[in-house]
Amino acid sequence: MLEASGAIVIAAPSVQRGLSLLENQNIDAAILDLQFDGDTVFPMAERLLSLNIPFVFATAYVDPELPGTYGGFHLCARETELRHIGEALFGIGAST
Repeated sequence: MLEASGAIVIAAPSVQRGLSLLENQNIDAAILDLQFDGDTVFPMAERLLSLNIPFVFATAYVDPELPGTYGGFHLCARETELRHIGEALFGIGAST
């Protein structure tokens, strides 16, 4: 769905690979699943914050618990909230 909207999607299979991509690719925004093979994604969130790259968390959990640091970040249900993800990352409205 993101690619159909014009985004170039780069996937990371692990937190370590994601951190490496952040150092070696031009990333405009990120969607972070809260769990990567049992590892939490918070090291990537911290790095994105330090680079001023917008991101949202994606999760299948109804009420995930986030540390207070991330209380203001949007949580989006996987694959079903493309409009909300676009709004959170880029300020794109439903009509765009």
